[in-house]
Amino acid sequence: MEHTRARVGRPLPLLRHSCLLLVTLTFLSVLSAAQRKAAVKHAGGPVDWTSQHLIFTAPTSRAAAARNAAASGDPRAIHSSLIHHFSLSAPAVAPGRAPASRRPPRIVTQVDWSVSLGTGNVAANMSPAKYGADFSVADCTKDFVVFGLNVPGTTGGQANLIAFNNLYSGAGTSLCGMSAPTVLFSYNISTVGGSILTSPFITLHGDRIIFVESTPTAMVLHSLTWHAGEGTSATNAAAPANRCNLDLGPCVCPPLVSCDRTLTLNSTIGSTVSSPFPDYHNDYVLVGADDGTLYKVLGTMFDSPSIVWTSPVSGGVLTAPGIMFDGSSNETAVYIGDDGGVLYKVDPFTGAVAATTLTVGGGFPNGGLLDGPIVDNSNAAVYAFSANDGTSAVVVQADADLNEMRRDPIGTSVANGLTPAVNIHTGMFDDNYFTDPDTGFLYVCGTNDPNTRPILYRFGFTLGTMNSSNDGTLQLTNAAGVECSPLTEIFNSNISAHQDTLFLGLLGGCGVNGCIRDYNLAIANGTPPPLTLMPTTFLHSVNESGGTSGIIVDNVDPNPQASSIYFSTLGSSKRAVKLTQSLLN
Repeated sequence: MEHTRARVGRPLPLLRHSCLLLVTLTFLSVLSAAQRKAAVKHAGGPVDWTSQHLIFTAPTSRAAAARNAAASGDPRAIHSSLIHHFSLSAPAVAPGRAPASRRPPRIVTQVDWSVSLGTGNVAANMSPAKYGADFSVADCTKDFVVFGLNVPGTTGGQANLIAFNNLYSGAGTSLCGMSAPTVLFSYNISTVGGSILTSPFITLHGDRIIFVESTPTAMVLHSLTWHAGEGTSATNAAAPANRCNLDLGPCVCPPLVSCDRTLTLNSTIGSTVSSPFPDYHNDYVLVGADDGTLYKVLGTMFDSPSIVWTSPVSGGVLTAPGIMFDGSSNETAVYIGDDGGVLYKVDPFTGAVAATTLTVGGGFPNGGLLDGPIVDNSNAAVYAFSANDGTSAVVVQADADLNEMRRDPIGTSVANGLTPAVNIHTGMFDDNYFTDPDTGFLYVCGTNDPNTRPILYRFGFTLGTMNSSNDGTLQLTNAAGVECSPLTEIFNSNISAHQDTLFLGLLGGCGVNGCIRDYNLAIANGTPPPLTLMPTTFLHSVNESGGTSGIIVDNVDPNPQASSIYFSTLGSSKRAVKLTQSLLN
């Protein structure tokens, strides 16, 4: 069934967000960088894995402004504008204070809170999801974080979807006045005996969780309306009060109770790496299967999800998709990769795959694409990462039509026969890039030559194109074969020592066979944009069993423990963890 432009509606709940973002983007386009950083705005919504994959910079051209305007109402654009283009009462850095990266790094053992997840965890390179009523003001009751777990669920036993509120808790003084968070809900969501192997997302107002349940022979999309107080822990899960199987036809759930609406997308194979990607603007979800099929599902964030089209993109395992807003027509383009190392462009209305594709990696077993691409909506650019293109691990920058703009090596290729091989995951940009790409950098965790020790690479830009060689490197550990988590960045003007911070997990080579670390990307010095420094070492390191999943950031609130990060551990101790952005404690 073709999804024509006339059938795409814009849900009324987006109007408030649309108005805010249109005002924001217009405001930003006429202000200097210094004025943008001095403004104060407030808005809330979801933050999830897609917040690091669909990015928006301050518009530096009319075309960029038009593409940004076409994304009106998208919470990722609002979050990016508030985090990167407004300063929220930042304390001044004391004159003459040495950059934090020059001080001895701190090995941290204390954690803010850490809660057992039973036998499950968020899968490696996948992420939890966070809902915040206001990105700049923490709320103990309304804000929550949800973890999708990679184990089958059991009612009265192991959960595979669990959420917490009273997040801003921990030892000592905390905003919520508690030593640990509260379980908001804990569910067994298994309908075909499946697990959540990819990242969930939360709808605009926090009332629904969208995720995929997978087995080796089935792929089921869930749209769960949750209800507080159902389930008490990761090992005492409740079943949703209502199950609504849309495969059998439309159904209506009673109000004020939980309801899990399910739709089978594939009855022969599951989805191991393709997290569902929401287009909040047009109320649809894109998600790929392990047989190379891409699905577009309309109405997922409301009561009657239905498949609009299926597209046989490739014969391989698909990554998560990404979207780009087109300012001239208000349509989107869809980008998705596969384990053959190829990046594809798909028409969002018909599912047709464009003739032009881009080969990023060398394919199976180690040259495929594992993570979805980063889509820079403002500058119409797409970024993909692979462990092997036949010569080296690479980061590739392409334009909106998948014409290659730059291909840069990021270390030893697994094709050289060196072991152990490592996976390469998504990098991230610093705050300067969000103000003006030519003043900023892309950071990515690759490997070094002639072994596979993890190395943090930095790439600058000239006239919007990534430079042909790296602009700095930092070896992260002496251990070979250590994989990094996807990188996460936030600019928080309330942290005087390191306002622009990069977070990453190491899956070995530190602590108890894994840790999380933060790196200082900028020190506020009173002259915008902030001075960008190549880190010389980490600021803090926290031992985490087996390393971390993907990392989610939340607020820029100066209250105790109210600006935090969230992830799960991957080792034998499987836990949900919250740490502060400032000290990782």
